[in-house]
Amino acid sequence: MKQHIITIAIFTLGIILLLNTVYLYPDGGGDGEMTYYVDKIENESAAEAALLSSEQVLNCPGARECIFEEEILEEGSIEYNGSIDRGPSYPVIQHEEDVYIPESNINNGTTEFTLRETSNINAIPHAAIPAEDRPPEVKEAVKTGSTTVYDERVETFERGEIIEYENEYYFRTGTLNQPAPWIASDGLIPVRIALFAIGSGLVFYAGKRLNSTAG
Repeated sequence: MKQHIITIAIFTLGIILLLNTVYLYPDGGGDGEMTYYVDKIENESAAEAALLSSEQVLNCPGARECIFEEEILEEGSIEYNGSIDRGPSYPVIQHEEDVYIPESNINNGTTEFTLRETSNINAIPHAAIPAEDRPPEVKEAVKTGSTTVYDERVETFERGEIIEYENEYYFRTGTLNQPAPWIASDGLIPVRIALFAIGSGLVFYAGKRLNSTAG
């Protein structure tokens, strides 16, 4: 009985190793290298692309947060008595193809909320974050055009934030993700061959043990 259990264990291990050649990171794995590409915002089309990808911008209609902003657009303005905390929570609002800057004014004890229509390029400074307030990789990217990090992500670029540096504005235009070299597809070929060979050998050996036991 003990020999039979050992044979089954060897056979099972062999099957596991054979299966590993199929499902062990078939396309590589891990974070590896992540390169972020950054470009300067110099025209209206680049500004539009930057705003669309930024989490600092509220895109309406559709989002739950748009209710207050849509009410302002419908009425032209909304007034409340006194100073209140309520108001647009995003620095830039996009409604369909139009762009707005939320504004508030307190006059004679009344707070008035409005949305001022503007162009994409003029809205950029309102949505921008100073590079000094972000990790050093961000400044490196805006100065050189790209930055590469290893086994991590730069949340500033993941959120699509618009970056201000020396009175100029930048945004992420692309990324390149390369898996860690030791688990990349090419690097796995020797590993898969070795696993297949070991797994095949164990299955063959288990078969021989089973035949000898039966004999």
